[in-house]
Amino acid sequence: MQRQAAATDDSAATCRPGRWSRCRLATLAVCLLLPAVASANPFYASPYYADPHYVHPIARPVPPPPVIYMAPARPVAPLLPRTAIVEGPLLQPGESVVPSLPERRGNLQIVVSKERIDPLVERTVNDAGPVRDFILGANVFGEQTTNTEVRLIFLPCPDAALFQIELTGRTNNRTVGVTPQAAIHSVGEHDFCISKKIRFDGRQFSTWSPSASVLPRQQNLYAQTPLGGIPLVGPVASNFALSEANRRTPIARNIIALKVTDQAAPRFNEEVDQKLAEANRGLNELVIPRLQEYALLPEAYAQTTSDELRVTLRLGNVAATPPPASSTSPSARIHVRLHQSFLNQIFARLPLAGAEVTDAEINQALSGALGLFGGSGGAGDDGTDRGGTGGEAAPALATLKLDDARPLRVEFGEGRFSLILRSAFQPLIGPRIDTQEISIPYTVEPGSDSVRLSPQAISITPADPGAGGLNAITEALLRQQVESRVPEITLPRVVDLPIPDLPDRSLRLVDLQLRGGWLVLSYE
Repeated sequence: MQRQAAATDDSAATCRPGRWSRCRLATLAVCLLLPAVASANPFYASPYYADPHYVHPIARPVPPPPVIYMAPARPVAPLLPRTAIVEGPLLQPGESVVPSLPERRGNLQIVVSKERIDPLVERTVNDAGPVRDFILGANVFGEQTTNTEVRLIFLPCPDAALFQIELTGRTNNRTVGVTPQAAIHSVGEHDFCISKKIRFDGRQFSTWSPSASVLPRQQNLYAQTPLGGIPLVGPVASNFALSEANRRTPIARNIIALKVTDQAAPRFNEEVDQKLAEANRGLNELVIPRLQEYALLPEAYAQTTSDELRVTLRLGNVAATPPPASSTSPSARIHVRLHQSFLNQIFARLPLAGAEVTDAEINQALSGALGLFGGSGGAGDDGTDRGGTGGEAAPALATLKLDDARPLRVEFGEGRFSLILRSAFQPLIGPRIDTQEISIPYTVEPGSDSVRLSPQAISITPADPGAGGLNAITEALLRQQVESRVPEITLPRVVDLPIPDLPDRSLRLVDLQLRGGWLVLSYE
């Protein structure tokens, strides 16, 4: 550096005798070199050379690198079908957000914390490899490492679930830019952030095109030229080449920013759009048509706060009473609030009214339903199989003719619930029994590893209040047959979610409440 400074600052007046001719030769060599460099390589070509007021870049202060922000382009076509594009900017820093959410009234609400959803999205990737590029007329060689992280941000929104997926990363490189005139050695550290906004209205996902911001930092270390071995001339030529590279740094930063976003943004955008398109196809082709077939498609609303997702469903009339408070356990991450009216609307819309089924078919259906939740049914005190999943199926002893009005409903009380069946009975032997209303109460007994639902004494009353009751013998026989078919149900506290990409798919029940027509389940 001292030799370079001496070669730059010396003049004919300050040169010692004997060095004057060498200084003139160095100056002449640089002057002869510059036209060839400018004509052969645009790296050195600049209109500043023709400006008599041009100031050498060494004398100028070096400003800090700018943050280059690239807003999302509009309009944008979806990469895959069923991924809607919503026009509008991303939520920028300082933009006002909704401080609190209005309560949506429904009879089923699912609240999921951000901590439970994050593993579906977040991931970290580290990559390293060689660099081969062509920038500003120079062939660039070197190596680089890139560390990226994907995270999910919940944006408060009262009308829909609003998220922002961010891909943040840092690229470190060490490169050499080679031209016929010089080789510039440099190091770089570039921070980038690519954001994509997602909206879920309860039935469909939509998305914005991504935006990107890049903070490029590039430092030129030193330069090598073909004149490097010549005394005096070599340092001057290297210093000049390094100065020219520093002067071109702002342009190089812009090119680097574009290259970083061109490499990362399309792949990031395509992956997110593909996942959303798959989710929309599943909703539009599998879930919604099946629900519409039985008029079971509920009104759906989604909302987000900064740390939780709320999905509220309303089927039929809205529950008159608000749900009880969820568990205060700090480990609870998912809350399910189910009102009895939601299940009763499902029962009312299924093709149950007037249907004829055998008691054995009811047992099989109950066993299948328990299997979905990992539950099991036990045997009664008399040793008969109460519709459990094990053992041989009991033979059909009667045919049930379900009532035309409200054949099946459920009621949630304080720490217990009741299944209420309205049906006529045709035994294999004996006369037909007119429509009766049979109430089957269950008590809930949480244990350390499971939850036991124990049936209690049933009640049998005529469905028509004006009709007379059953005689004692008939009622006793009917009660015995019904109680022998009612299972004691055991449900596990830990269930697995059917999501293959989720690292931790298990959910553990930490709290269960039955109160005022509501069932509230809290999972960790």
